[in-house]
Amino acid sequence: MTMVEMMPGDRPELPGGGAGDDVGVVVAPFEVLVEVLVEVLVEVLVKVLVKVLVKVLAEVLVKMPGRVMVGRLSKELLELVTRSLLEVLETERLDVEDDLRAVSGNL
Repeated sequence: MTMVEMMPGDRPELPGGGAGDDVGVVVAPFEVLVEVLVEVLVEVLVKVLVKVLVKVLAEVLVKMPGRVMVGRLSKELLELVTRSLLEVLETERLDVEDDLRAVSGNL
């Protein structure tokens, strides 16, 4: 199989003899799909992490301003981070479900 260099305006021949613009379907290259997927995943991950950090910092500043015992503080922080992460992920899951319902309603 040989590579053919295409010039702007060229229409590739498809099986069946039709020109490429007769099909009406645009297929994105795999790299573009991966790039978009990674972009969306990074955006969601950053959003979730920021929400968790804000919740943890707010709770730490309010509930534990004078704690000195490192062992107990570490356990409480771990529990706080875990609880906050679960809450944020549940909220994000519900947001995604709502978005999917809205999109499927428009189809």
